[in-house]
Amino acid sequence: MKHKKKKSMSVLAAMLVIAVAIGFAPQITTIAYAANGDPAMAPGTAVLNTEVNTSSAQTLYYGGTNWYVIAYDGKDMNGTLTYENSSGDMSDLYPEGTVTLLSAGDLGYGKYNPMQANSTYAGSILESRITGASGVLSRFSAGEKDGITDRTLYGGIESYGMLYDSNMISGPDVENALLWPLSAAEADALDNSVRSKFFYSWWLRSPGIGTINAAVVNSNTHDVNRIGVNIYDSFTDYRCAFHLDQNSVLFTSAATDGKASGNVSADALKAQSDQTNSGDEWKVTLRSGHADFKISECTPAEKGVKVKYTGAKAGTEEKPEYISAVITDKPVTDSSAKIIYYGRIQTCTSASGTVTINTTGKLGDNDYLYVFNEQYNGDKKTDYASALQEVTITEPISVYTVTFMDGQGKTLKTEKVESGKAATAPADPKRSGYIFTGWDKDFSKVTGNMTVTAQWKKNAEPAPVTKIRGMLLAKMTAQGKSSLILTWNKVNDAKGYDIFFTKCGKNSLKKIRTIKGNKTFKWTKRNLKTKKAYKAFIKAYIMKNGKKTYVRKSPMIHAYTSGSTKKFTNAKSVIVKKTSVSLKAGKKYKIKARVTKLRKGKKLMPAVHAPKLRYISSNKKIATVSKSGKITAKAKGSCKVYVIAVNGAKRTVKVIVE
Repeated sequence: MKHKKKKSMSVLAAMLVIAVAIGFAPQITTIAYAANGDPAMAPGTAVLNTEVNTSSAQTLYYGGTNWYVIAYDGKDMNGTLTYENSSGDMSDLYPEGTVTLLSAGDLGYGKYNPMQANSTYAGSILESRITGASGVLSRFSAGEKDGITDRTLYGGIESYGMLYDSNMISGPDVENALLWPLSAAEADALDNSVRSKFFYSWWLRSPGIGTINAAVVNSNTHDVNRIGVNIYDSFTDYRCAFHLDQNSVLFTSAATDGKASGNVSADALKAQSDQTNSGDEWKVTLRSGHADFKISECTPAEKGVKVKYTGAKAGTEEKPEYISAVITDKPVTDSSAKIIYYGRIQTCTSASGTVTINTTGKLGDNDYLYVFNEQYNGDKKTDYASALQEVTITEPISVYTVTFMDGQGKTLKTEKVESGKAATAPADPKRSGYIFTGWDKDFSKVTGNMTVTAQWKKNAEPAPVTKIRGMLLAKMTAQGKSSLILTWNKVNDAKGYDIFFTKCGKNSLKKIRTIKGNKTFKWTKRNLKTKKAYKAFIKAYIMKNGKKTYVRKSPMIHAYTSGSTKKFTNAKSVIVKKTSVSLKAGKKYKIKARVTKLRKGKKLMPAVHAPKLRYISSNKKIATVSKSGKITAKAKGSCKVYVIAVNGAKRTVKVIVE
């Protein structure tokens, strides 16, 4: 419900030359609907990439409220970066691999920062209402917080003035921010139709002119007011945004009735082809809290498959857990995969057990069956699940009764035959033919004395699971004026590597080379334009059922041909202060690292391509690392944190958790 407000005039400091009136006239908006036929349940987050940063943008329910999609993979609906300031500093504003969301629901209203009597963000009421003990972030579950990519809000300025494209806040840096108010520049990058959705004015994190003013979005004109409003103004809304990590999302489904399942049983698989989203509202299933779930033995059942599992989470009456399954038309690693069937097969009451899934008439020869452990929480609420575990199964072994009859319908012979075995017609030279029944194929007659083979496929044992370990990291360096060399590390059990490559500034990368086998880890792209920026990534694959299935993907890397341009240069190496750290569980450590340049006197490649440094943990169960390089020890053991430059140059920090 909307809170009631008085109409008011915000009084600016006497030093201001310009007085700004803030109105609160409600605006009428219309409900936007997704295109007819949009699937109500789909792998990943691709369904959210529709009409991004417009009045028809998709809405996501998350953390108990709803959010508008304002950027996808760092881009708006036109495929352009939603924000780029004059210095080219994109850093972690809209990173690739994320969906950026802006609060659509009512988060309350009030003052910005009267406690400190200035527009400092850290410690302000605005920050508290967003990330404080009773703020918006307190509504998020631990799993929902883990699904967010954090960022640093850089500080240091006292007055916004005319710094049109600055994203800095007044006061000190705020690191590891999960939720944050938009800056004036970010708000200005919003389409006006998005800003017009909100009835009331709302605070931005950017300071205004002077020390006691903060920037806002006006309610009456919906434009960005950089001069600012007095921080004591009590009638301005709180609104915030966050980056959802696409890799954490297993499924996106319609917020209401989106995960359509039959009754919990072996027959629960329900067709999703007739389930379409009725609007633009979605929820997600996060890969969270079920890391130990695994399947082991898979055996044929009368109508499908029987699967043994371990490491499942047992549910409660308030938070039920299930063993669920999906059937897809392609491997889920394929971005175009569609969910054909979904079902909550069995209530999970213990960590290990056996589940039977009836797949007859549902699992085609070219389809894929996956089993997973999930906490299903109902409409408009986030679900949590394990990674998908693939099951390889074909038709079960069955015994059929075959009856041979003569032309007058008299039974001559009855025989029980397993599928894949042979049945023999009775020898009777006085008759010219026999009719038989009981087969799945319509063979109407058998002539003479002969053997007929059943047409069912023999049951195949589930294919052994290929255990892929380790990460795939790549590097790109210049050779001469017009070539780039790509190198990467070996992924055990991989059958080959696909290279995706294009010029920076283009949206999609095309596969330009396949390196078969697992002995070559270097390839050169030649005849490129000189002093131009290019980007690439590598995918490792295995073969399943004769099909290529990707198992690892490297981070995106960027580099200049010739090693540099007039102003910019590639990274040469990464240097870290400590290459090994020991921590106790729960403790933190901030990595101190820097990048050396290939050409002195030039700037490193702008962060519009990628952050200057990226941080990746090899085992998040042991230790996690934030976008700013802060390690958090989780559990006893050891892992590696890779510190990676834009072109893939890297340094490794060993982390030992005691």
